[in-house]
Amino acid sequence: MKTDNGLAIAFFAVALGGAVALAIANDITGPLCEAAKIKSMAPDKIEFGCLEFWLNRYQTTLQTIISGGIGAAGLFFILRQLAALGHQNEMTRAALEMSLAEAKRSERLMRLRARQAVRNIGSRAFMLQFDALKAFSPKRQQLDYDMKAYIPKEEEQIAIVSALVSQAEIDRWNGLMAEYTTLVSFIGAKKEDIMNIWRGEDIPLPALLERSKKITAELNAFGDSLVGKLD
Repeated sequence: MKTDNGLAIAFFAVALGGAVALAIANDITGPLCEAAKIKSMAPDKIEFGCLEFWLNRYQTTLQTIISGGIGAAGLFFILRQLAALGHQNEMTRAALEMSLAEAKRSERLMRLRARQAVRNIGSRAFMLQFDALKAFSPKRQQLDYDMKAYIPKEEEQIAIVSALVSQAEIDRWNGLMAEYTTLVSFIGAKKEDIMNIWRGEDIPLPALLERSKKITAELNAFGDSLVGKLD
């Protein structure tokens, strides 16, 4: 990487500059070193050279400087790694937030589709009131009544069931469909004069109209509740 190459070049320049500076300092201080004697040395010991004299005198200081430089370099690389790790964590968090936002949008879209499907069934339930009047008419067999039109479409059922996430929602939906199916089946049996094979309850017209209105309102309210939880 460019950054690593730059650091290597800088280190080489510093090392080379230090060597040159040390050589120049040695030349400048040479005459002084020749005159200096190491008083602590025993008579049978040879005298230190100039460079050795200065290194011996400032050995601790040099060790401290070198150790500090090594420690600073190590700290620099550790900080770089921590910065890279922090950047990676930021990217991971951003990706996670995007995933959560996308999941929320998908859930909302799914529930919007479910609400529309429930409303479609609610619109058919509203029409039950008119077909109930036809079913109780003396000329009911001459009137149009298509029972298949009341059966929820497959895509509607899939959209609704896919959006139900709690047992309470599932139980409520099953209860609404049971009532809806009962009314549709009863009106069909009444219209076709097959009440003799009808195994359900005999529903008077006023009760039939009232229950048709009620199931329509309950279906629409249930559809709204699917989206209301996300608002």
